[in-house]
Amino acid sequence: MSGRRGLLALLVAAAALVGLELGAGALPEPAGTPLPADPELLWGMRPGRRVEGGAPVDINADGLRGPPLAPPAAGARRLVALGDSSVFGWGVALDQSFALVAAGALGPPWEARLAAVPGYSSVQALGLLRRHLDRLDPDALVVATLWSDLGAAGFEDAAAVANFANHGSAWAWRASALLQRSALYRQLLRRLGGQRAPDPAVVQRVIAWNQARRPPDPGGAPRVPLALYEDNLRAFAALAALRGAAVVYLGLADARDLEGRPDPGAVERRAALARAAAFAGAPYVDGPGVLAGMSPDAAFLDGLHPSAAAHARLGAAVAAALAPAGPGDRSGGAP
Repeated sequence: MSGRRGLLALLVAAAALVGLELGAGALPEPAGTPLPADPELLWGMRPGRRVEGGAPVDINADGLRGPPLAPPAAGARRLVALGDSSVFGWGVALDQSFALVAAGALGPPWEARLAAVPGYSSVQALGLLRRHLDRLDPDALVVATLWSDLGAAGFEDAAAVANFANHGSAWAWRASALLQRSALYRQLLRRLGGQRAPDPAVVQRVIAWNQARRPPDPGGAPRVPLALYEDNLRAFAALAALRGAAVVYLGLADARDLEGRPDPGAVERRAALARAAAFAGAPYVDGPGVLAGMSPDAAFLDGLHPSAAAHARLGAAVAAALAPAGPGDRSGGAP
């Protein structure tokens, strides 16, 4: 009898934990919740539901916005968008983000997934793509890394990743990553004042920079030097070619572009995107040109993040760039 009572007690405890986990998962996580450290990508996003910029956001178990990550269904064609919070769709609903707008404009069998994380540079986006490439299985890649590469945060991403990867033991990272999947664990951490993960100081600075959601500091050194940025842009095309996928390069804009005073660094990075597109024989979509005629207030929520109306224009332009490829051709459209 004692054995049965012990088993019953374990089952009751397990059921209670499951109930607590489900209840914690239903609670929204506030905007600005500390981002979990990642030894390869510097930081990620906690799974769960929250509000970002007034818009509801669901983050899946892999730290990406949208439904659970899985290979596309048979016959489906998948567009994957890479970038930072502007690509993530900060401040707009998921279906208003330009990637989903583009997939909708292309029509069946196209679908879209966001492989974009606030604050991610091309260094991080490339690492993210390599990590999830098999499950993302893109038929088309939209590369739109710009502002976070250009942003100044007192470090260079490649060096920060190298330093971060050497900090802490492998088992600690694995345990931390596993625990971060639990909504109950995350809610307890938040109520107890956060976690003490093995984060080097540089990661704390970059997370603070990201959460400030401010445009790049023109007076600081960029997180990704131009030469490395160009190498990364070509690496995206190489990965796409290995999968037989099309690639589109998108040069994002901000309010200054529409005011006729573009940031020189952004102009330089968009030129690099155009060069990468020409090198790969891929389309380049010029964000300032696409948004021309819109007022800055209509195009941007805060001077940097596109509004739903701007996402709609960008999505239509991306779809038009991909349309020449056709539904059965992975070769990409003409530049």
